Parts: sequence; structure tokens; C-alpha cells
Amino acid sequence: MAVKAVFFDVGSTLLYPSPGVPETFTAAACSRGHSVSLEEARRYMPLADAHYDREYATNGDFWCSHDQATAVWKDMYKILACELGLAHDAHGIAEDTHAQYRRAHHWGVYEDVLPCLQGLKAAGLRLGIISNWDAELGLLIDELKLGHFFDAVFPSAAVGLRKPDPRIFEKALGEFGVSAEEAVHVGDLPEADGAAARVGIRPIIIDRKGLHSDCGFTTVSSLQNLVSEINFQKS
Repeated sequence: MAVKAVFFDVGSTLLYPSPGVPETFTAAACSRGHSVSLEEARRYMPLADAHYDREYATNGDFWCSHDQATAVWKDMYKILACELGLAHDAHGIAEDTHAQYRRAHHWGVYEDVLPCLQGLKAAGLRLGIISNWDAELGLLIDELKLGHFFDAVFPSAAVGLRKPDPRIFEKALGEFGVSAEEAVHVGDLPEADGAAARVGIRPIIIDRKGLHSDCGFTTVSSLQNLVSEINFQKS
């Protein structure tokens, strides 16, 4: 059956933080009068990452709420502040760090994204976003001047559902008016994005670092390869 719609994840699929968290945290702390080096922030970053991993493993449903999703990110920045002896200003530093990532200037668009989106739109496909993200994702996509490519954006915090829950994929299919067999979902995590297969959508894993070759799903090393992959499905 011909493909009519392609859904995308966002983080590590379309976008990446730029500059990264250690750089952004350091700048925020220094702007508030603290003496923090980038090397120090980088040293403690694994502790912040471990906090996120624990929260996600325990109950990833924080992605279903805007307030809870943003709280997890801010808690990561607070951990960095406390480890660096800045507990007395952890809240302020976390707020300032998080504020930067609400704006387009702190996100980079992978170089393969625009050619991919242009190619898929030229082929007449409808495009959407299904991502575990806070409720302001649509605003960020618009600010990055990518909004015109997408027919709809489904952030988990706005929908109240998060990947790998199959219902978020079903909701997107319903709003697009396409069957699962007519859709593809592209993302970087086999556990979350591969769950599209549970409703009959074909998952494609973007694997830029060669980490998921044995995940059981189709993988591509570049989104530019996706155009030919989708065109093959349409033929």
C-alpha cells in the first residue's frame, strides 16, 4: 500500500541541543555571578543524565504532562548546581538554563533534515511529528522555520500520551485520516519509536552513530536516505 504520511520524532532525529547542556549551564551560572568552568560542568553531567534515566525507567509518564516534563529537565540542572556547590542558587540557574532551550537559538537542525523534508513534501507526502516533548514543541518548530513542512505536531505533554504507548500513534493516524499501512514513523530510539509497529506503522530508525543495526527495524544512517526508502515503499 502506498505511503501517504511520515511521522518524525524530534530530539536526536531532527534536532540536537546546540550548545550542549554543560555549555548552556555554565553560561547561565556565570551570568548569575558564579565561577564555574565548563570542565567542571562536564565532569558532573553523567550524574544529571543518570537522574533522567532513573526517572524514565521508573515512570516515563512525566512526558505526558508539560509541568512534569519541564520539572525533570530543571531537576537535572539543579543536580549540576548542587554538585558544583551552588545549591543556594540551584533554582535560579535551572530556570535560566531551561529558558535557553525553549528558544530556537539553542537548537541545531541536523544537516540532513531539510533535504529530507523537502524531498518528502515534493513527493506529495503529509508530514507530522510524534515526540516525547513538552507542550511548547510546536512553537519551537515554528521558530526554527520548520513548521511549514508539518501538517500537525503531537507533543506527548499536549496529547497526554507518550511513546511507546501505541495510543499516541493511533491518535496521529486518526487526525491524519490514514491507515497504519499508509504511514511510516522515523525516530532514533527502537524502544520508543519502534513501538509504532504495534499499531501497524512501519518504524524506521535513524542511526547516525551505528548503535542500532541489530534492533530489528529498518535503519538509515542519514535522513537523506529516507527519501529513497519511502519512495521504494510508494512504488
